Amino acid sequence: MRIALLFNILIYAGIGWMFNHYLFESHPLTREDLPREVQKAFSRLYPGAEIESYARKQKEGYDVYEFRFNLGQQHTEASFADDGELVELEERITSNDLPRDINLVIGTIFDRFEIRQAEKVVNRHQVYYEVKVRGAQNGRESKFELHFSDDARLLEKYRI
Repeated sequence: MRIALLFNILIYAGIGWMFNHYLFESHPLTREDLPREVQKAFSRLYPGAEIESYARKQKEGYDVYEFRFNLGQQHTEASFADDGELVELEERITSNDLPRDINLVIGTIFDRFEIRQAEKVVNRHQVYYEVKVRGAQNGRESKFELHFSDDARLLEKYRI
């Protein structure tokens, strides 16, 4: 009886992991796997881009096709819907490129932290800044991902 119970738990855990992986993780692709409209939209918007990778992901309940690429020295990620509509753009920026008020908030709330990475994110609904910080908190190293609005309101904070 215990073996059967353990077996069922392992089976359901495995199915749950696979379901979670399919829904929330990226799936690497080749250029040939991309819908034609997505390929055309990317080529039109970013001619000459050096593409690092393609992937299919779930965003807001539907598939998007994500390109990671460089335009000159600028690292960028762009996500497209099946029909070629640009649904999200993430551009890596320096901490100096963040709005001044965001740097002030980080300096006040996370005064013992350093900015490790910053991105400007533009999607269908909003523009926000994603900032990853690292530093000491309660004697331990901590890492956070912070999302700020244009006017420096802290929208979300995740421990990473």
